[in-house]
Amino acid sequence: MNTAPVNAAALNTPGAAAAPPPPPPPPPPPGPDPLPAGQWACQVLLGGVDVSARLTGRVEIDAEEGAARIATFTLLPAAGAIEPATWGGAAVQVDYRSGASDWVRLFTGVVDVPEWDYGSRRATFRCTDNRAGRLDAMDRAAIAALVSGGRWSAIVTADRGTYRYAEDLASSAPGALDYSAAGVLRWSPWQSGAAPVRTLAAADVLDGSPALQLAGRGQVHNQCALAFDWRYPRLKERTYLFRWDHPDNTLPLILEHGPTFPLITQCRQACTGTGWTLRAETVTLLPPTQLYAVPGGGVAQWEIDEGVRQTLAWSYAARMTRRYVQSVTEGWPTTVTAPQSVAALGTIARTAAYSTETRFEGAADWEASSAALPVLPEPVVQESLLVGEVTQDYVDGDDGRSAAEAAYLAAVAIASTAILAAHRLHRVRVSVLLDPALDLPQRLAVATDRLACEGKIARVRHVMDGDGGSAVTECEIALSLAQATGVPTVVEVEPPTAPAKPAPTSAGAGALTVVGDTVLHDGGETPTAEPVCGYLGNSAAAFGDAGHAVTATFSVTAPEIPAADRDPLALTATRDDVRVAIPIDPLELAA
Repeated sequence: MNTAPVNAAALNTPGAAAAPPPPPPPPPPPGPDPLPAGQWACQVLLGGVDVSARLTGRVEIDAEEGAARIATFTLLPAAGAIEPATWGGAAVQVDYRSGASDWVRLFTGVVDVPEWDYGSRRATFRCTDNRAGRLDAMDRAAIAALVSGGRWSAIVTADRGTYRYAEDLASSAPGALDYSAAGVLRWSPWQSGAAPVRTLAAADVLDGSPALQLAGRGQVHNQCALAFDWRYPRLKERTYLFRWDHPDNTLPLILEHGPTFPLITQCRQACTGTGWTLRAETVTLLPPTQLYAVPGGGVAQWEIDEGVRQTLAWSYAARMTRRYVQSVTEGWPTTVTAPQSVAALGTIARTAAYSTETRFEGAADWEASSAALPVLPEPVVQESLLVGEVTQDYVDGDDGRSAAEAAYLAAVAIASTAILAAHRLHRVRVSVLLDPALDLPQRLAVATDRLACEGKIARVRHVMDGDGGSAVTECEIALSLAQATGVPTVVEVEPPTAPAKPAPTSAGAGALTVVGDTVLHDGGETPTAEPVCGYLGNSAAAFGDAGHAVTATFSVTAPEIPAADRDPLALTATRDDVRVAIPIDPLELAA
């Protein structure tokens, strides 16, 4: 029909085929005066300039919990040159009013993606409330104060900036973190417990709009097997006592046998040569020059050079220590379960695993020096006998266990929240005449003859069609559903109790006291075996004309540290499973 739209030109009119259809007129600019009943107006400010008169097509505002609010609109070209470089990041405000109502804000944000269509000469603007950028610029303490019940740990979710911190923190609590239409950050619990802000009857909803979409079984899980390991160094220090006494322990025996005695330096060197640290020693010197009573009557003279006497040991005792580090891994396995859902669907499990480690960078220096920090306390096994083993779990700055416990609680919170989120994937969609009061933090009820439900608004979309003259709000209501019987009692989750430290394999006083022997060579030709531990010396006969002397030695043997006390140790803390109670939102259907 002359290639023109119907009624665009009279039939058979010359030139009708060449006349382009006129662009649709822009909506009238909103004014302060009340609009006629049933009329509405939309106002858009772009970079502080009112561009409402140039709007064409639809203006859409899409807000979803835990996501950025998005606005989309299209503008007719303005007279004169176009400067697209000014579009990117320009401030945007979208307001709405109807009848005698005041302006209500629907969107506050910036231009994200501007597009220019060469053919139609129209510009389309996709705008965002810049949720990620604004969160990234916030103070973490302010975000943490807002997210009720949230837990965060760099062990569970790596530290990737403030925006990711906010997202990870929000993933540990049943709620949503998003900005309002006016650009105010808010936290909206999934289950507020408040009465619905509004109930929609059949007359309120647009014809045919209510729809129910239930989550598929593959989208739901009701159990999480959580593996959590914490590895840390356990500092250990073992103490043992070495004792040696010369068998000739009286002056008469000394004069009768004429034995040699070890040098104190020999004893000391033998102790340090074991690889253990000499912490204390007790030396008994030979008696000084004196007269002494001879058995059977009379007196005799005992003479010894005082300088020599100060170098010889008549008995010797040493307390020695050995430091070492044992790697300990505590396993805190926990199962997070929603019993209501398991009763209805069976177990649908997922897994999650986390691990953390407290390092001791100075282990080599600490083992080599008894003076290096930290200094462990002395063991007390028997009164006045300090032998045995002491242990201390290494703490680096903050308490490593406290950091691990905080990470564990965050992991449990994330697993619990994920189960709750999976059970509120059921959606009811309903459309009404545009209502700017409907917003994400609110609970909404629907009551029609076929469907009745109540739940939190998970998504709201305002669509204003200037060409078609319609203004509609589309809502998605999230429903949390599970088996209604057998609701578990939820208790406050606490970290597992630290597993008991195992007792050292050889901690008894008897096993940690070594007594040295004494072998005195008598000058004969028969070789004399050195004692495994103790003193090899000579008696007076070894210095006779027919005898020979052996080189005096002193040796100390340190007890072995059992492998079980040195090898990596794995401990498992036991605790009750964590139970999650699924809130039940009302839902009734009728044929």
